[in-house]
Amino acid sequence: MGSERLIDSFPGQCGRNGQMAGGGQKTMTATDEPLFGRDTELARLADLLTRARQGYGAAVLVEGEPGSGKTTLVEALEAQARPAGCTVLRGCCDEAAVDFPLLPVLDALGVHRRGEDVARAEIRQLLRVGAGANQDAIPALVERLLDLVETACAAGPVVLTVDDLQWADDTSAVWWQRLARCAGELPLLLIGAVRSRADSPAVDALRRGHTRRQGPTLRLGPLAPAALTALATHRLGAAPGPRLSRLLLATGGSPLCAVEILAHVGRENLLQPGADGQALDLTKELAGATLAGAVRNRISHLSPEQREFLQTLSVLGPEFGTDQALAVLDGSARELAPLFATTQGVGLLAQHGTVTAFRNPLLQEQLYEEIPLPLRARLHTQAAERLEAAGAPLDRVLQQLTKAAAGSDSYAPQGSWAHGWLHEHTEALVNRTPAVAVELLSPLVDPAAPGGPVHLAVLTALQRLQRHDEVEAHCRRLLDSAADPETIGQAGYQLAVCLQRGARFAEANDLTDRLFGRGDLPPKWRAALHAVRSTTEDNVGRQEAAEHHAELAITLGRSCEAWFAVGLGGWYSAQFAASADPHLALRRYDEAVDALRRDPSQRFMLTIALGGRLGLLHWLDRTADLADTVDSMRRLIGANGGVAPFVTTMNLAELRYHQGRWDELLADTEHLTEQSPAENWQLYTLHGMLAVVAAHRGDEAALRRHLDKCADMPQEEGYLLDFGQWTRLARAVAADRAGEPGRAVAALLEFHRPELMHQQRLRFHLLPHLVRFALAAGERATAADAARLCRAQAEPRPVAHWQHAAAHCAAMLADDAATLLDVAAYYQRTERPLEHAQTLQDAARAFTAVGDHQAAEAATAQAAAACHRLGIPSGVDAPAKQPDRGWESLTATEQRIARLAARARSNPQIAAELNLPRRTVQTHVSRILTKLQLRSRVEIPLHVPADAR
Repeated sequence: MGSERLIDSFPGQCGRNGQMAGGGQKTMTATDEPLFGRDTELARLADLLTRARQGYGAAVLVEGEPGSGKTTLVEALEAQARPAGCTVLRGCCDEAAVDFPLLPVLDALGVHRRGEDVARAEIRQLLRVGAGANQDAIPALVERLLDLVETACAAGPVVLTVDDLQWADDTSAVWWQRLARCAGELPLLLIGAVRSRADSPAVDALRRGHTRRQGPTLRLGPLAPAALTALATHRLGAAPGPRLSRLLLATGGSPLCAVEILAHVGRENLLQPGADGQALDLTKELAGATLAGAVRNRISHLSPEQREFLQTLSVLGPEFGTDQALAVLDGSARELAPLFATTQGVGLLAQHGTVTAFRNPLLQEQLYEEIPLPLRARLHTQAAERLEAAGAPLDRVLQQLTKAAAGSDSYAPQGSWAHGWLHEHTEALVNRTPAVAVELLSPLVDPAAPGGPVHLAVLTALQRLQRHDEVEAHCRRLLDSAADPETIGQAGYQLAVCLQRGARFAEANDLTDRLFGRGDLPPKWRAALHAVRSTTEDNVGRQEAAEHHAELAITLGRSCEAWFAVGLGGWYSAQFAASADPHLALRRYDEAVDALRRDPSQRFMLTIALGGRLGLLHWLDRTADLADTVDSMRRLIGANGGVAPFVTTMNLAELRYHQGRWDELLADTEHLTEQSPAENWQLYTLHGMLAVVAAHRGDEAALRRHLDKCADMPQEEGYLLDFGQWTRLARAVAADRAGEPGRAVAALLEFHRPELMHQQRLRFHLLPHLVRFALAAGERATAADAARLCRAQAEPRPVAHWQHAAAHCAAMLADDAATLLDVAAYYQRTERPLEHAQTLQDAARAFTAVGDHQAAEAATAQAAAACHRLGIPSGVDAPAKQPDRGWESLTATEQRIARLAARARSNPQIAAELNLPRRTVQTHVSRILTKLQLRSRVEIPLHVPADAR
């Protein structure tokens, strides 16, 4: 909570009885208390609120120095929003809680309040047990929390504030940005209060995103002298005299500092009537009066009882639940009520519903700093125990234990209540916050008994944090000192994975050889190690050895029901076989899916295995099975909290490309395009794929944007062979559209390795392009070589898609229009619309070559229609251009979503009904609004045709 919290110190801001600086009492309400010097800013927020209530929301940042009144300004707006029928939600970031992802969001949305709905109960369960199979629950939490806000917006306008964003954890900042992107389409006013010049990476990224969206920012400067005078006049009941005015100007226009100084001079009886008898002025000049000094003065005037009371509360931080305060204090609620009333009455504490806060956080800081260090750890541990006994959420207990550990160089909870509690909640702690888990659990690891549950929990937490060096060190210590074969197997497996991920393949193989030599290694870990060994062998080019170890993982895993090992071995084996024998690869994927379905904890890996089937089912023309697999996969993603593994997203993206469902491809992957491929090398594939779509559609800006993202791709054979095939194809298509087929051929031949062609998944897509471009460029020899290569690649396996690609290449060389029409019909039947359109174009050229102009015109017209369904400009003789505005411009999926939105369905409800990710639905809604030329989803019902509802 920032230094500006309730800066006006006078209790009237919350409708409490307040002691005036001159010593009198006055009862005020929030509407009675003016907001000085912020009329323009409040009017701007009020205007945004009005628009949000009409359905046209916004995300706004309120910036200012500490003590500038950000929080008070927002609270004044909230006071207007409540009687206007808005749901008002508030969360506050805490500098001491950056290791607790999403804590301010959980607070704002009331996730921990008892007796709430099913959605919140599911989130609480996710916080406790994670996403299963040692998967990070945070991505799923982000989606669920976004769902809550959108659901609330479906019921009415919402004002949601996240205060002190300068202390936001990375995930909360990402969540705020995600919500900000769609705020304009909802009845939502999203407010972020942040200090000026806050420079954390999370805040920097948030500000950059806000600037890109051209979001409004209110910057609070110092109060003008007139505003300071008005503030003092209101609080004193008289205008400030010259001396007092000079002192107020010395505050630099900080309302927090001005209020504390006014309170200070009142307590010390330093005021007297001015020379004109109308003003109040200082009895003498005060030099060097500071905010910190005023706070210390305020503390010195506390009674012993008040001081002890407030010092105990300071352990909880600047802001806390009132129920938490009652839990840590000695005495019943009835006994403590007078102390709460007194401290609120004199402006020390404020209450906002169920939340109590220090009006001035500097007061909390000063009281806390006065607690001797040795006593702090004890008080925090005591607070944790009492909070746990009172049923407080896990986060609140953990925060206290974290502060206890931070306040002591030798914190060790053995033998204490904390020791038992941490042992009991080890799994939940790792799931909730791995960083805190490492800090709190590491002292509990018994060196004399390595490999215990706590030690393994620390290891899991380190893996989640990707602190690979520490993972390796822990695993090696366990292998050196543990006697238990189970511990040795688990540590060995985790170390092998760590080495494999670090491309230390020889070390990984040496390790697995040593472990295989042990006679006491449990079968499940032996099977898992064979699965890892299969991929390290593949990485060093020993294909037969890789397949051998994958087979051992499957066989041994089945014998001991180690389904994870069976699934992993099957998944690796399928990848090895995919290019050469898709039938075998599909059987391997099916075996992996069957094994992983037997273990409910492996839902994440099961999703990956299902995604691996997609490309193979499409290759093999298993259309019905393909639709069923996509449906099953999406249901599983929903069960995983709405988050898909990245590799699964890429599998589906490639499928949508080949199916010609390019608008769905763009919607499904839009959230990934801002990321850098340097952070995830598979993004080179995505940007290359999207560049191909842009090239076909003639979208030069998008083409350049995606190719630029790939500009720094490593020039190593593996990258060029796999990811580079997409960027080469994009540049080739763009060159051909520009009328330069020779340049298109050169692009495809840049890294043309016939001896490695069997490793390229796109070879039956690329080679027909190469033949077509080479013929157009007059390079018939190159075209013939490509056609022969395609035939050689297709011959070994009875795969219809491969055989038709080879026939396509040969027919282009021979101007065989009849065969080309047969191939085009096959492509149409098997959901390959791009190949269908291109083959019709090839047939038109073949008909022209033999002088059959009527047939050529018919094929051209069919090709043009097929191109337009893909959004590809096809030149002359094209049918009327597909509209880009209005109802007819919407895709079938967009029309279904628009109909549901018109029935007041929220995005989460639409996602559930259509079995789509919520984020994909959100992207579609944005596209619908653009095509219908609307600003908010509240307008959609007016633009859905009556016969389409």
